[in-house]
Amino acid sequence: MIKHIFFVLFLLAFFLGTQARYALALSNTEYEELRKDTAFVNAETRLNTAWEKVQQLPSAVYSQVLKDQRLWLRNMRDFEAHKLEKFVSTTKAYTLVTLDRARYLEKEILHDTSHKNTEKNIYGGRKNITKDLYIRYTCIYSDDATPEKGYGDYAPDTVLIWLFEKKGGKEETSVQEINLANVSSNYEGWNWPGEVEFKDYNFDGYPDLSLPSTAGNVMRFSTVFLYNPEKRILERSSSFEELPCIDVDPKRKRIGGYCFHSSACENWIEEYKVIGFDTLEKTFAEGTECGPLDADPFYYLTYQAKYKNGKEISRTEEKHFDE
Repeated sequence: MIKHIFFVLFLLAFFLGTQARYALALSNTEYEELRKDTAFVNAETRLNTAWEKVQQLPSAVYSQVLKDQRLWLRNMRDFEAHKLEKFVSTTKAYTLVTLDRARYLEKEILHDTSHKNTEKNIYGGRKNITKDLYIRYTCIYSDDATPEKGYGDYAPDTVLIWLFEKKGGKEETSVQEINLANVSSNYEGWNWPGEVEFKDYNFDGYPDLSLPSTAGNVMRFSTVFLYNPEKRILERSSSFEELPCIDVDPKRKRIGGYCFHSSACENWIEEYKVIGFDTLEKTFAEGTECGPLDADPFYYLTYQAKYKNGKEISRTEEKHFDE
């Protein structure tokens, strides 16, 4: 009975707190305009559905999430929306932050990945770096891009990246903001936003962020941001961005470009070790090369090469004749 009374009181506080918050952040007219937008209403419905599931969790977990949810309602929803209003409309801003909160409850608290992104124009994600620091990214699309058409056919008009920090468990602040506006690269073939990845590219124990950059018929490149634990910021790395089809081997602590290409018979991969923060030293290469154009019959080579201190120390080759 007591638990039921507490639940009712919380719902009332939730509702009143929300209304008071909007009264401070928005005029009544502006809030009514928000409520006319289907995407915003759907976002709030999704958040409320997730919260109902959270209430069914064990009391210790629920109590902790409740504190965090109150903080978000009191401060962070408006704070994050106001930051987005520099780039999108008020309606889109509040829709985005509400959806982001719903996804957080679903994936981080409830571990529910069944929801699909049905919102138009906006997609976001987040990744914890430490217990009090996380990356959040947001992709904003033109009206031509919709989930039904497939985001993979479009590049975002703007990509926003934030680094958020919790201090003393009482407040959450943005410590860095990066805006990649007017994206104009060739994204055909990319699976936006599915190829936004969090990996430890320099093997320092912290997740880094990569976003699709440019793509040709074979080679694809990414924009890579490395987390700098000393500065507590994300730093863009030009050296990592020169590796096509970049990937990491965490067991061997090697990073590589796995789709170098210059002609039909010249394709290769290169692997590197990371020295310091983002210095790359080549350790291995493997691929194919064209034989002489006047060779009769024509042949191509397959090869493997090993490197030390950036210099080739061994190489094996094998000829293959065109049949």
